[in-house]
Amino acid sequence: MITGDKKLHDLFPSDGYPYHVWIDTAGIIRNISGGYNTTAEHVQNFLAGKNIVLKNPTQKKMNIETFLADHKLKTLVSSSTISLCSDEWNPGGANGEPLRNGTLVRLARHCSSILDLFIAAYTENGKYNFYTDYSLKFEAENVYPYIIPADKNLYDDWLQKHAFTYELILPASRKAEMFKIMQQDLQSHFDLKAEIRITKVPAIILRRLRHSVLNLLAKETLNETFRYRSDMSDSSYYFLNYPVEKFVDYLMGWVSYHYPFFNELNETGNLDICIREKSVDPFNIDYLNQDLLKHGLTLTIEQREIPVLYISNK
Repeated sequence: MITGDKKLHDLFPSDGYPYHVWIDTAGIIRNISGGYNTTAEHVQNFLAGKNIVLKNPTQKKMNIETFLADHKLKTLVSSSTISLCSDEWNPGGANGEPLRNGTLVRLARHCSSILDLFIAAYTENGKYNFYTDYSLKFEAENVYPYIIPADKNLYDDWLQKHAFTYELILPASRKAEMFKIMQQDLQSHFDLKAEIRITKVPAIILRRLRHSVLNLLAKETLNETFRYRSDMSDSSYYFLNYPVEKFVDYLMGWVSYHYPFFNELNETGNLDICIREKSVDPFNIDYLNQDLLKHGLTLTIEQREIPVLYISNK
């Protein structure tokens, strides 16, 4: 790997890495592709001398800077576009980016699945989190057009037929409306309906163990430390003189992919605590509880209400 070399980057421009160059036995470059296209099937066909056509990530695209230079932006009041994924146009991603000296704002998603566009619209830039199994319920007669296929051999063809780019430009005074407008645009164009419902689901609650005393530290003169130690018998995360609220953030990161997480600890101060790697990778609530109980903490699973995004065919 060579870094910081502008000449090589100019000769071999790329959208990202991995970046693979396919060279035949005669030393001729036959394909340039992203890493996802280096599948067993494609490699076997290439070695057999078959002509394989792969999406080239080096093709230059019109980017947002080019678009901003377009004369139409000088008179534009508002616009909303949904287009098929294209190698020639890449508006990137934006969540209210200012345009034209701050008089306009822009919301954009590039070459996304229909499902991802709906999730982005209803997540509203972090207001909600609909990226987990427990917070998203998606039902469709045929899911293939809506979700990126797991089989990477199908990806290029799927991208060309089923991925879309969305862009919305509004007066800056209407910035608060942009995600609602995106939701309306998607529901008008695609054969899906979506709504947010408050739903009871199993959730994990963090509390202090009843009748226990949380052993908080008074080591203001010492620095907080986070360490990971790995050996054959004991791979663990060590939080030393660590603020409770920061430890809870770590805990939420481990838990919230699997369950909604509610912190009812209501404690401040610093603590020393050890969490075994096997408790969180893969996530195991029984092991994690064993680690926490030593310090007067406990996790319980209870039904709690959370916002859930329901998407289905109209």
